[in-house]
Amino acid sequence: RGSQDFLSLLARLLLFWAQLDIPAHCILSSSTEHEVGNRKIKKRLGMMKKSVVLATLAFSLVFSWSCVIYGWKKTALQAVKPEKRGEVKISAVQVHSGEKTELKKKPAARIQGDSVVGERFLKNFVLEKSEIKHPGDFGTSAPAEIITKDGVTYTTDRILGQTPSSVTFDGYIAVSIPLADVDLVWIRKVNVLATLLLDIGPLLAFEIIEHIMWSLRKE
Repeated sequence: RGSQDFLSLLARLLLFWAQLDIPAHCILSSSTEHEVGNRKIKKRLGMMKKSVVLATLAFSLVFSWSCVIYGWKKTALQAVKPEKRGEVKISAVQVHSGEKTELKKKPAARIQGDSVVGERFLKNFVLEKSEIKHPGDFGTSAPAEIITKDGVTYTTDRILGQTPSSVTFDGYIAVSIPLADVDLVWIRKVNVLATLLLDIGPLLAFEIIEHIMWSLRKE
């Protein structure tokens, strides 16, 4: 984090320098015999400032790429190369029948062997208390896990309500979906546009403000 702040500060300083209105008498000769040479120097200074701005933006983009925004893209399973399948992160799958299963995103589901392995989201799930082995009493807070007498484990997000005979909650249950049944997967992809706006947007805004200030100083 500290190195990113330093790089951002350095980029801002370079952009500020590139927008400075340097008086000509500081670097140029005022004699008429050097007028042509002075114009050339002015042109070179202008080109140098533009080069600094572009180089600074590129520098900032390269070194701040760790600030990445991701999205989930619907993709045909057949479009995912076999050698890449173990690397993708999956938030949902759709089987050939059209049924879509939402999966936990953190951590996301993965392809392991011949299956998609993850945790399926359960919304407003009702479970009979007579089937529950642990916990024995729910009290006022949601337990981290609910384990049934037949060995099924549910990870709970929140308890929505309960009666003397049942409990309703949002949570997850571990699932393994065979790849042979899968048609579509939602895999994590970099949102390039949003990432670019995040990384260079502040610098572009800073450059625009400096340009406006420079224009006002000239007036």
